[in-house]
Amino acid sequence: MQLESPDAAVLAHWHALFAGWLLATPPAGTIPHLHFHAQLAPQLPPLPPTPPDFSHPLGLLDVYAIDPDSIWLHFPPAGLVHLPLNAPAGGAPVPLHATLTPAAFSHGLFEDLNFVSLAPWLRRHGCFLVHAFGVSRQGQATLLVGPSGSGKTTTGLNLVLAGWQLLGNDVVMLQARPGGIHALPTPGEVNIRPHTLTLLPALRSLLPTPSGPTAPALSLSRTGPLTTNPAGAVPVRHILFPHITQQPQSQLRPQSAALTLAHLAAESIDRWDKATFIPHLDLLSALSQQAHSYELALGADVAGLPQQIAQTLT
Repeated sequence: MQLESPDAAVLAHWHALFAGWLLATPPAGTIPHLHFHAQLAPQLPPLPPTPPDFSHPLGLLDVYAIDPDSIWLHFPPAGLVHLPLNAPAGGAPVPLHATLTPAAFSHGLFEDLNFVSLAPWLRRHGCFLVHAFGVSRQGQATLLVGPSGSGKTTTGLNLVLAGWQLLGNDVVMLQARPGGIHALPTPGEVNIRPHTLTLLPALRSLLPTPSGPTAPALSLSRTGPLTTNPAGAVPVRHILFPHITQQPQSQLRPQSAALTLAHLAAESIDRWDKATFIPHLDLLSALSQQAHSYELALGADVAGLPQQIAQTLT
């Protein structure tokens, strides 16, 4: 993928999002599959005149299918992205064009916009994103899957601090390989709420400014325990579906493959991308049969949770 923008702010946010993954000088003769051009504007250009083919129930995204070969992704009020769905003739890169407003740089919208825009292209190359925190241990991947606020990031960081290796935060890339469905290390920023520092005070050393922050979201430095190995694809052996409770002790309860598939589909499949629905569902179905799945009812025993999870998953 080749990233291009005339705006320093866009380039800076790209470098933060893909820290450790960008090549300053690609190998000679490299032809990118995708050319992503983004530019800033005070406001977005006019939307297509036809109604959207899909609108997110919370107003986060509108999708316009202009023709069978291209779509417009509208992220009000942050961005408008044009994405061709098929590669041009002659092996030229797929041209992806985005117009962004300054609103794209707040509340995590920049990361969401990028991964939602890249997901259709990735799916057409056999890579599927799931809304999850991914970690690996002893050559096996564990996914913590759930919506925002379910506790997956806090739980995942708790495991990383206990020695597990980070695969990805918020989104993890999945791919069918010999030996089953694998989780691939996936770039992305690691953002937490200030309350997470109360639960996991060791994270303070990973803050760029460790002195009592009060911002709504804090970005952790991708160094030390949060450094990812870009080559480390590992088979997914366990899936946890966390949710926060008021009970003193956390509990892990086995979950059926059918319920696992339903939850995975809700946190992975873009309902508007009908052309990839069947292969995406096939991959998630294979994953739900391959992995051992658990409901994770999170209690107040934060310090002992990594040991409890490790013992259960052994």
